[in-house]
Amino acid sequence: MLLVEAILVGPVGRMIGVFTGYRLSYRLAYVLSGFIQPQQNTPFRSPETQKMTISPIFSPKWTIIAFVFATVVCIVFGLYPARKA
Repeated sequence: MLLVEAILVGPVGRMIGVFTGYRLSYRLAYVLSGFIQPQQNTPFRSPETQKMTISPIFSPKWTIIAFVFATVVCIVFGLYPARKA
């Protein structure tokens, strides 16, 4: 019963984790792009400040790896209490 519960609750946690990861990475990229500015120093001109854009890159490979890792964690931590019970 505990293992079935862990397997049923797992997909919800995986989806929340992936969406939170996407969202936090875009937010962090936005915040960091305000702090990091390229400088163009030339001897006769003052440095120009430009806003650098940072965009996170997500690959399906790493998303699948995150899903598999979350599934393994869910099963392992569902098996432990199930074996104790």
